[in-house]
Amino acid sequence: MTEFKAQLETLSNVPSDRQKLICKGKTIDDDAKYNAISDKGIIMMVGSAATIQVTEGKTTVDDSQIDSGLILPPGLTNLGNTCWMNGSLKALYSVIEFREALIELYVEHSGEKHQNHICQYKTATNAGVGSIQPSKDEIDVAVAIGGLYKSIKDQTAKGEYDEDAPITPVNVIMAISRAYPQLFDVSAKTHEQQDADEFLTMLMTSLDKILIKKIDDKFQYLIRELFFIDVEIVTKKKQDAENTKMGDGDDDGDGDGDGDDEKKDQSEKVQQEKVKNEVISYDTWTKLRADVNIDLSDIQGGIKNTLTEIIEKKENGSGSVNVEYNRQHLFVTLPKYLIVHLQRFQWKKESNSRAKVIRKVNINPQLDLYPYCTEDKQREIEPFRKTIDSMRQETVLAMQDGQTVQKEHKPAGYYDLLSIISHQGRSADSGHYVGWTKTGNNKYNENALTGMSEKEKDKLREQQQTRAWIKHDDTRSSFASEKILYDLAGGGDFHMVYVCIYKAKTD
Repeated sequence: MTEFKAQLETLSNVPSDRQKLICKGKTIDDDAKYNAISDKGIIMMVGSAATIQVTEGKTTVDDSQIDSGLILPPGLTNLGNTCWMNGSLKALYSVIEFREALIELYVEHSGEKHQNHICQYKTATNAGVGSIQPSKDEIDVAVAIGGLYKSIKDQTAKGEYDEDAPITPVNVIMAISRAYPQLFDVSAKTHEQQDADEFLTMLMTSLDKILIKKIDDKFQYLIRELFFIDVEIVTKKKQDAENTKMGDGDDDGDGDGDGDDEKKDQSEKVQQEKVKNEVISYDTWTKLRADVNIDLSDIQGGIKNTLTEIIEKKENGSGSVNVEYNRQHLFVTLPKYLIVHLQRFQWKKESNSRAKVIRKVNINPQLDLYPYCTEDKQREIEPFRKTIDSMRQETVLAMQDGQTVQKEHKPAGYYDLLSIISHQGRSADSGHYVGWTKTGNNKYNENALTGMSEKEKDKLREQQQTRAWIKHDDTRSSFASEKILYDLAGGGDFHMVYVCIYKAKTD
C-alpha cells in the first residue's frame, strides 16, 4: 500500500500522509483492506496537493511550472464596480514579458532587494527618447500594477489558494483614478462601471511611454515590440466595369501587329491611371477590431471584414457627387501578442446609452494573419510556415526521448488564444467583467504517460482538459474546461467574449 500511495503522490502531488483512499464508501487505511480490493476496483483519493515551499524569496519551482496553471492564483477584491480592472489585469498577467517588466519596475521603485536584479526601465532618464514623457500619475499606475503582479506571483508560488484571502488592489485603483480621472465620477459614492477596452487603451498608451530601455545606444519600446502592428493602407478609386475591362479588347486585330501595339498602349494607360488613383499610407495599431454584426460568425472573419472598407470623398470636377474608394489594410509587421476587441457596444439614441449586441461570435482558438499581410511580409514568413509542422513533429519525438529541442523562434502568422476578457450584461455601463487565462494543460508530455494503459492515458487527458482554463472572477479563481469557449461565444445572457489576447505561435 505504501508503494501505491507513492505512485499516487507522483501523479497528483498529494503527499502520502494527506491521501485518503475510499472504495465502495469505505476508507482503505491498512494493507489488509487494500489487498482485499478486487481487480479493476475503483478507488477514490481525497487530499490536498503539497504546498510549494518558499525559501529566501525563491520558489522551489521555476516560472514555467507556475505559469502552467496547475496552481490557482489569488483573487482580487472588487472595490465597488472594479471588475473591469480586475478582469483586464488578470488577462494581461498571462503576457509574461509584460508582467515581468512591470514587476521589475516595481522592485526598482520600491527599493526591494531582488537577487541579480538590474532594472533597465529608467523612467527618469527617458528624456532622450524623443517621445511624450509620462506623468508621475502614469508612472504610479505602472509601479502599482507591478506590485500587484509581484504579489500574485509570490502567492501563486506558495500554492495556497484561499478564496477568503484575496489581494485587495487599493494602490492600483487609487493610482488609476489619479492618472485617468475620466474613468471616475468623483461625486459618486462608489466607482461606476467602466469599459474594459477603454481602460486597456489608456493603459497601453501610458506604458508605451514608460517601459523603455536603452540597449547599445538604442531605445527599445517593450509595448511596441509586444503589441503594436504596422499597417499599410492602400486606397484605390473604384473603377466602372467599363474601365476595369479597358485594355482587354475584343478586337483580334488585322494580323499586322497594329492591334497588339494598340492594346499595349491601352494597357500602359490603364496602369498609369491605376497608379495615379492609388494612395499608400501607413499607420500603427495597438489592437485589431472585429465589428459584431449580422454578417459576423467568428473572430477571424471579423478581422477580415474590418480590414476592407469603402469610403466616399468629393473631388474637384465631380460636382456634388461623392467618389467611392476602396481602402485595404495590410500588415507590415506582426506582433508577438495580438489584442482583438469585439465591438459589441453600439450607441442607441433612444436610450442615450451604448447597448450590447449579443450575437453569437465563435471564438477561434487559433488565428492566421498571413492572408492579410503585405506581399513582402508574406515572402518573409513563408519559409517558416512550410517547416512549422515538421519542427513540431521533431519536438514531439524529442519529448518522447526525454530530450529538449533548441529551435530558432520566428513568427509565421499563426496565433494561439492566450486569455479572454468577457462581459455579462446588456450595457457597457453595467454588468460584470471576468478574466479567463489558458493554463497549458492541454499540452501533453507523452513521455510522462509511459507505463499507463491507453484507458488510463485517456482518463488523465480528460482530467487535464477540465483544467484547460482558469476563470478569474474577482475574489474567486476556478478551473474551467475547453468547452467554455463555446459558452463565451455569446447569444444569451451568460458571459460573452469581449477582448481576446493571442500569442504568436513560433513552434
